Amino acid sequence: MIVDDNDYNLYALQRMLTRRGYEVLTAYNGVECLDRVIQQVAESQKCSLNDCKTFRMIFMDVDMPIMNGLQATTALKVKEANGDIPVIPIVGCSAFDSKQDIIEGLKAGMSDYIMKPVLDSNLDKILEKFKF
Repeated sequence: MIVDDNDYNLYALQRMLTRRGYEVLTAYNGVECLDRVIQQVAESQKCSLNDCKTFRMIFMDVDMPIMNGLQATTALKVKEANGDIPVIPIVGCSAFDSKQDIIEGLKAGMSDYIMKPVLDSNLDKILEKFKF
């Protein structure tokens, strides 16, 4: 899943991932992301293990309206800790690239952080790191 309020950013990263063979869903803010994850988990409980699809990774923008990426990440990590959803790696994806921004993302529960604009080589490193 890609979560970003900018259509161009969504399109660019979605295209990069689909060229690599991944199916990608999108959300425009943290609230939409949470809703989609909860819906996906509820639907996966109704299917056999071999037929279920769950999110394998979330690329999360940091600066979004309604619910930003840090808030959404924290909410997802609480749901993981409560056993409500499976563990999903969350990769912060932002033009904010100061050391402090990266530390804030990691503190919120992000598994890693990638800078925008996303380069193919950086995306490949993230995908390899999480074995996707």
